[in-house]
Amino acid sequence: MEVVTLERKPTVLFVFHNSDFYSGATRSLLDIIEKYLEEKTVNVVALFSHKEGTAIDYLSNKKVKIIYSYYTELVASVNQTLFKKIIAFPYRLGRMFISMFSIYRLKGLLRELKVDLVYTNTSVIFVGGFINKFFKIPHIWHFREFRREDQQIDFFFGENYFYKFANKYTDKIIVLSHSMLLKHKENIQIEKLNVIYNDISPSYINPKESFDLTKQEIHLLITGTLSEGKGQLEALQALKILLDRGYNLILNIAGSTECEYYKVLRDYVLEHNLDKNVVFHGLRKDMNELRRQMDIGLITSKSEAFGRVTIEGMLSSLAMIGRDSAGTSELIKDKETGLLYEPGRNESLVENLEYLCNSRSEIERIAMNGFNYAVDNFTLGKCSNSILEMVLEVTMEHKYI
Repeated sequence: MEVVTLERKPTVLFVFHNSDFYSGATRSLLDIIEKYLEEKTVNVVALFSHKEGTAIDYLSNKKVKIIYSYYTELVASVNQTLFKKIIAFPYRLGRMFISMFSIYRLKGLLRELKVDLVYTNTSVIFVGGFINKFFKIPHIWHFREFRREDQQIDFFFGENYFYKFANKYTDKIIVLSHSMLLKHKENIQIEKLNVIYNDISPSYINPKESFDLTKQEIHLLITGTLSEGKGQLEALQALKILLDRGYNLILNIAGSTECEYYKVLRDYVLEHNLDKNVVFHGLRKDMNELRRQMDIGLITSKSEAFGRVTIEGMLSSLAMIGRDSAGTSELIKDKETGLLYEPGRNESLVENLEYLCNSRSEIERIAMNGFNYAVDNFTLGKCSNSILEMVLEVTMEHKYI
């Protein structure tokens, strides 16, 4: 992409889908913003739908301009019955119109702030599209999820309308992986689509000082939202097989237990007497410290759009084992930066774990390869630099509203 310069720094309105600092998508956007603040390349304005949250606290401490307006996610579960969809439709439609009205009322403020471009984080909110529609401000939309495949959700008007909206009211669309590009390229104008892998903050660089290859217990870690799509049950089933074969393993599960799926996992642990070999850590804010105690990281998600936790695990010198699907397949080079197991075949996961248990030196080799790969490719600001080039290109001929 050709680098374009403007006479002054562009002012970019960053639209957040939530205000939780520890949400993966929000943390990824904050990593980008942090680079712009550090290098003073962009005037940052942040838009939130409510006035409290750890991400808001973080940006406030950095003296970022923050504004607020009502808006909501415009998605629904694809597993919902037709009857429930019909009943909920007027409510969802009403929320969409209220969101549109609230965004329209920002016109004077956006003019006052001289916003050059709006960037929308995640594909579940449509704020940037509304601003583009109302005020003709250029719009970059960052898709960070498959929606149907990973979260079983989609725009409540349907997929076809979503694509029409995205094509009409967006200048550029960013996807996190080539897997996502394949999903969208038949429905979105190809010149608008751009594959850009995430940046990960250098604060996640957490190398091991040494590897204890003689200890009896091997600690496994799986982290993320507790849900069927993330595959924690698959990890528990593999653990059960390996314990029956005599291996000494502890499976650590990090992620909020304030969800229904926690009961499914907990019931499996109790039913199979795994309570001495499984630790539910809940939502942890000190992941570097937790990972420092681990040996192997597991990625069992069925459809990972990118796989931020894969790279975070590598940066903590964990030997990563991932499901050979979607974004995970693009981040792990099998037997070099990690191990890949065959989707839908639990014995393949067991075989990879058994291999590392029997070849302790491979844990160190793969972990070090992964660490070096992650540092070189995901902590140097490549994502934020690519997006900045895109911002400059798109805003070159922008006129204020």
